[in-house]
Parts: sequence; structure tokens; C-alpha cells
Amino acid sequence: MKLLAFDLDGTIVTQDYKIPQPILAAIASARASGHAVTVITGRVIASAKPFLEQLQLVTPVGTAQGGCVTHPDGNYMRDLRLSYLETTNIIKQYSNQVDEFFVPYEMRFFVKDPNSLRPDGQPYWDWARTEGRTVEPYFANFPEVEPSKLTLHGKGVTRHLSSLQADYPNHTFYPWGEHFLEVAPPGAHKGAALEMIAKHLGIAQKDTIAFGDGNNDLTMLEWAGYGVAVGQSEAHESGLANETIAPPEELGVATWLEQFLQA
Repeated sequence: MKLLAFDLDGTIVTQDYKIPQPILAAIASARASGHAVTVITGRVIASAKPFLEQLQLVTPVGTAQGGCVTHPDGNYMRDLRLSYLETTNIIKQYSNQVDEFFVPYEMRFFVKDPNSLRPDGQPYWDWARTEGRTVEPYFANFPEVEPSKLTLHGKGVTRHLSSLQADYPNHTFYPWGEHFLEVAPPGAHKGAALEMIAKHLGIAQKDTIAFGDGNNDLTMLEWAGYGVAVGQSEAHESGLANETIAPPEELGVATWLEQFLQA
């Protein structure tokens, strides 16, 4: 038995936020063949839930960059958080230097301006509202709670990475191109989540296979017994993967699993 660990976006979820039916079917076939399947994603649990429901998983899953691991009964096995104070301090320090930011908490998004517009005039937060989230102003509405992460948005936002690392040397940072910079708690990475899930299931490290495309997947690919990069991505360029397959739009995972199950 193998443990197959999948990232969501860019790995099994397409750019239009769908899991193609052939990928769903291939993952179901892997489970029916006796393999364990999990998801380890950068999304928080509320955002990942629609995809997890489609996959009908019965194993723990990792969310919020691996900072949270949730048992099938809904209880957290791992739940790393940013403190309220450090979250607010970062927002206060950088809010005037970025176009936008968001802090997810349960089904609520706390942002700089709920009415922000993109350069093309489209509402900035429509994508969050289509997920059923409420979008609220951070400074007016944020409760004194501990979120899983926060993300700064704006052209050139990654220029703030070095100063953030200096102020928060133990935290985890995920830059996405030049426009997004995610701040996560210390130890919030997918490799740790995969290790915890594998140990919980009694599956050896050598029997784990991880699939991912982004820089947040690198620790997972590195820890796994076998790593599969998806698309011509940061995961592919890292050199940490054993092979590279096509992106979800081209059904890379489905093709790989079909060949794997026939071997």
C-alpha cells in the first residue's frame, strides 16, 4: 500500500477551479485498489472543503500549508496559528505598502477594502464571494482570534520578504511571483503534514508519493519517498521531484495513476 498525497491548485485542480472527472475517477480507482489518499494544500479548510467532498477522502488531510492536519472526524491533529498580535502588527506595518491583503478565518475573509477593484475594473474579491465567504474590513471587523495565515497582495510585494524574515525569523513565507506573499506560522509546511499523516496511517516514508507544482510543495516532495512535479512549475525546476507530469488541464495525474495501477 502506498500513501498518495496531492496538492490541489495546479496539481489536480485546474485554473478554472475544477477537478477534471478523469482525475477524480483515477484517484477513486487508487483508493479502491487499496492505496491511501490524502490532500495537503495551501488552502484553509473552508476553502478546500468543496474539493475534499468531491474526493470523499477517509484519511486525515493537511490544509493552510500543512499547518493544520484534520482527522476525518473533524478534529485537528495539528493546528498552527499566527497570534492575533503578530497578525495585526504585520497588517499595520504593511497595509499602506500593498494593494490588498487578506486574512481568512472560518468562512470570513478580512481584507483591506471589501470594495477593491482590480486594474481592469473588476471587483477584487469576487472569487472569495463565489466560495461563499463574507468579505469584511480587517480593521473594523477582525475579532481577536488566531488565523492560520495571511497574504499580502500587490505588484512587487515580495520586496518585503527580507524585512519580514528579519522581524519574524521563525515564520514560514511563500512568495508567489511578484504579486503575492503569504505569511504562515513557524513549522507550517507540507512536509511536516505529510510526515504526520503517514505516521498516523502506519505507512513508511518510502511508501509515500507526493504530487505538487508550487514552491509550497517542495518540503512535501523532499520528504516523500517519491516526488512527482506537475507541469513545468517551481516543483519541476527545484530538482526535488523524481519525475514531471502534465498539468491538470492535460490530465497528468490521471495518466500517471492509470499507469501506476497497471504496473
